[in-house]
Amino acid sequence: MAIYRAIALGFYDGATDGIMQFDTNGTVYHFELDPKDGDSGLLFPERPFVLRPLPSDVLDRLIALFAPHEAPRWPVWFLRWQELDVGTRNVLDPKIEAILAEAGPVTFRLTTSDPWTFSAFSIRRVHEPVSA
Repeated sequence: MAIYRAIALGFYDGATDGIMQFDTNGTVYHFELDPKDGDSGLLFPERPFVLRPLPSDVLDRLIALFAPHEAPRWPVWFLRWQELDVGTRNVLDPKIEAILAEAGPVTFRLTTSDPWTFSAFSIRRVHEPVSA
């Protein structure tokens, strides 16, 4: 499995959260630093992320929102939020939040030492405890 395209919505010395698509099969996830590790995840040699599944059209919807403001750059598009005016950010923020709200529960944990391109990573399924 490889990263086909990703949009970094947040970054600090590499991506901290965003949308990721694997291969060309349309599988799309919201990725974010693992909340269990908090900001300390930024300091680990391998940055830990959790992945939540999203509908397969989410990446295309986000591209449509941002492409009028800057040209996409792949494999990881780091959005330049600071260059957008406040009015534009105020219009885009609720749309992005609505899209991210479509994410399902955490299904995978991904770790990478390269949060800039995700050229190398490991991934494992997260098994939720079964309620009795």
